[in-house]
Amino acid sequence: MAKINVIVAEITTEGTRHSNSLAVPVGAKSVRVMMPRKDMLDDKIAFACQLFLSLDDGKSWRPWGGAGTVGGVVIDSATGITATESGMEMTLPEPTNSKRRIKTTVSISNEAKIGLDVEFK
Repeated sequence: MAKINVIVAEITTEGTRHSNSLAVPVGAKSVRVMMPRKDMLDDKIAFACQLFLSLDDGKSWRPWGGAGTVGGVVIDSATGITATESGMEMTLPEPTNSKRRIKTTVSISNEAKIGLDVEFK
């Protein structure tokens, strides 16, 4: 399935941003949340993302995963190549449930240009 942009890449001040909730496609078994690193070259930047999941069309939410990273150059340990994105992948329950939704909360420590994409698998 294609990447979906949930937070548009733009200069953002220090603080927290929230994405709108997004319907999870029926049949999706996991979600990958990714942040492009091309504008995160300042090593004074810290970034954290929290993923929330609803199984009842947004009536209730539960934390479903989180990850964080810092700015600067990050080398992919598997390839030895500079990482172009940071992210996480979480398994999703109930693949036949048509009422699943996700949303994210992103926190950054300094002004930075950030964006956030999700991809269902």
